[in-house]
Amino acid sequence: MISAFTKRFSFFAASTVFLLLFLVSREHLLPRQRINRKYDAGWTPELPAAAGAAEALCREHNFKPYRAGATTHRKVYDLFLISLELDWLEIRLHTLAPYVDYFVIVESNMTFTGLAKPLYLRENWSRFRDFHHKIIHRVVQDPGPRVGNSIWAHEDFFRNALLHNTFPSLMFSEMEAKEGDVLIVGDVDEVPKPETIAVLRSCEIPDRMTLRSHFYYYSFQWQRVGEQWAHPQATVFHGLAKTLSPVDLRHGIGGQRSRIPLYSAFIRWWHKIDLWDAAWHCSSCFATVAEVQSEMESFSHPDLKTLDDKRADTSLERFRTKNNLFGRPGQRYEKIKQNRDVPQYILDNSQRFSYSRCRTPKLRRWQIYNEKIVDSRLSRWLFEPLTRSGFRQNAWSRGAPLSVVRCTLDMLLCACMKAMASNA
Repeated sequence: MISAFTKRFSFFAASTVFLLLFLVSREHLLPRQRINRKYDAGWTPELPAAAGAAEALCREHNFKPYRAGATTHRKVYDLFLISLELDWLEIRLHTLAPYVDYFVIVESNMTFTGLAKPLYLRENWSRFRDFHHKIIHRVVQDPGPRVGNSIWAHEDFFRNALLHNTFPSLMFSEMEAKEGDVLIVGDVDEVPKPETIAVLRSCEIPDRMTLRSHFYYYSFQWQRVGEQWAHPQATVFHGLAKTLSPVDLRHGIGGQRSRIPLYSAFIRWWHKIDLWDAAWHCSSCFATVAEVQSEMESFSHPDLKTLDDKRADTSLERFRTKNNLFGRPGQRYEKIKQNRDVPQYILDNSQRFSYSRCRTPKLRRWQIYNEKIVDSRLSRWLFEPLTRSGFRQNAWSRGAPLSVVRCTLDMLLCACMKAMASNA
């Protein structure tokens, strides 16, 4: 005979297991949400100078104030990779420099897909001279096939280099990170809003914080319809060994391990908060078609890049129709007239960054470099046989020779087009 106590205990145990399974299965769908205030580009946030102001700021966002020592300054580090996005680097530096202590920037002479590229930041270092004292810049060499043949393995390597290849060298200097400091991890075009930095510095935050961003495409004129973009992320520094790696933080994995089934996943869910309206993300917001095509070459989704996607006329048609750059179905974009929800630096330099504010249907605001728009028939004749013969889009899988041949042909074609343009 089963006692009433046994029945109640069995029911309680089964209910607990079901609840845990439910929470874990919806780990990425049920974050503990904290709503940030709507952004107004006319408002310049100030870091709270008094304890009372910090407490009020944190209470507004349902956080507790951060209790640092009397002589402790809680530093904020902004970590991101850089490729060719120099305009976005300029916008990010000017937007966040008053609120961030250090910018940690990693670049390489190879793309995630194994193609050679210039060191854009190193070659344009003087352009950012006003921020040299705040920039921690590292050039990291790609280890090649040693980390694997997957494009994602190389992207993960570079993302983790933001922490593992940088912070050990800062020890015993004024730049050294201390327990409790804040790390922001994202792409260069995923820009936190200044008031978000004030919240991160002043409040007790969890180890997994998603700074939800409005997702714009091509310019701040077109906003993606749907849920806000789930990047960038922020975390708390707990020493080199215990701090969440950038990859684990971005993808919601890793962290505390346990022998108890489901416990690690439950802890990840419990220590995760989303802060909404906390950042901007403007994807493919470049001045030129050439820059967009260069970005596509290094994109880590080889399944989304067809030969037709890489043609300049295809890109221009998708810009004109406000279609996704890779022709992905189901993504809609809403036109926003006179959008003020943009970084203040863009508003202050509206002529220089006009391409990021508005793009007309006739594409008058696209700066199209003749030398970069090569006859698509020639491009197809050169490269389509290679793709049909079984060559993969990843240079790590197909080997270096094809990459070298393609880069050489690109340079020759560009030189010819430049010569033709100068003689015209």
